[in-house]
Amino acid sequence: MTKLKLNRVFFRAVEPFDFEITFKWENDPKNWLQSGVEKPYTTNEIKKFVNNKQDLVIDGQMRWMIISSATKQVIGALDLFNYNAELESANIGILIDESFRGQGFASEAIVGIETYCKEAASLNYLECQVLENNIMSQKLFKKLGYKQTNSELDSYFYLGEYFGQLTFRKEL
Repeated sequence: MTKLKLNRVFFRAVEPFDFEITFKWENDPKNWLQSGVEKPYTTNEIKKFVNNKQDLVIDGQMRWMIISSATKQVIGALDLFNYNAELESANIGILIDESFRGQGFASEAIVGIETYCKEAASLNYLECQVLENNIMSQKLFKKLGYKQTNSELDSYFYLGEYFGQLTFRKEL
């Protein structure tokens, strides 16, 4: 990854020793609604994920771990997915550990990945889908200049319930 000059966070690729934190986040039912997961991942599924190297262009997706510059502790993860070279775009998703939310880490991480996307990955757009009940994420992306481009009522079906989904997009 291009060296980014960020103040409070930095990125690194997922490594095998990220198994425990990845297992915790991916299997926390509080995170499932936002990610569409309906059942826990197995130990083998998470091990396979953290042991496989990802490439945005080849795989169409990539995850980075978000690290606190001060403590060197993993505080979150950022995903780029649905990479489209022809449209020069990708989707973005972010998770900050509950104990670190509301401290500005997500904002800095997203701004940093936007720089990478524009300068190293030659992307012109980033897009994200946010559920209508996720007010914190809506505020985050709006604050960072993402514009709402679509609103679909009852478009997201999860465990027998419908939710509205908003799409936000930013030109880089």
